[in-house]
Amino acid sequence: MNWFDTLELEEETPEMVDDIDNDIDDIDVDDDEIIKVHVHTNDPGKALHEAIDYGSFVTVKIENMRLQHTEKVLEAAAPAPKEPEIAEPTKENGVVAVCAGDGLAAVFRDLGVDGIISGGQTMNPSTDDILAAIHATPAKHVFVLPNNKNIIMAAEQTLPLADRKVVVLQRFLARQFRIPMQS
Repeated sequence: MNWFDTLELEEETPEMVDDIDNDIDDIDVDDDEIIKVHVHTNDPGKALHEAIDYGSFVTVKIENMRLQHTEKVLEAAAPAPKEPEIAEPTKENGVVAVCAGDGLAAVFRDLGVDGIISGGQTMNPSTDDILAAIHATPAKHVFVLPNNKNIIMAAEQTLPLADRKVVVLQRFLARQFRIPMQS
């Protein structure tokens, strides 16, 4: 015989529900030693306190259903992701630069780069971010200036994905850039 009487637990369930303001959805008996109880409550502490009278816990999982509901509602209400802009090439060459900070981005804009991607030592842009900037550049050939060795791999992953010729300047560092970019 198991260490508790399952029928007794099921009979006591309505009283337990009243005591702790719960909704017990399910009681499953896996074997003579383990049961699984699914409870909805505003006070999980009370539910755990009542349940400990029936034995020790192997696993306890507590989730905030209100939070999950709010996240689902917000997710459903969120606008659909915007399709990336794809510019028709109007010039031979274009440049996209990854810049850490507004100051460096301003320097690159002044030099005439076509696209700026925010990123740097600890905030690497994704391949999708880089690809979107490449596609938004109105050029047949796009040079990507990663400005950080940690960004090179993501930049190189755009090569087979881009609809135009892409060159990743691996050894390029912002401090070495002294050539005007005007075309």
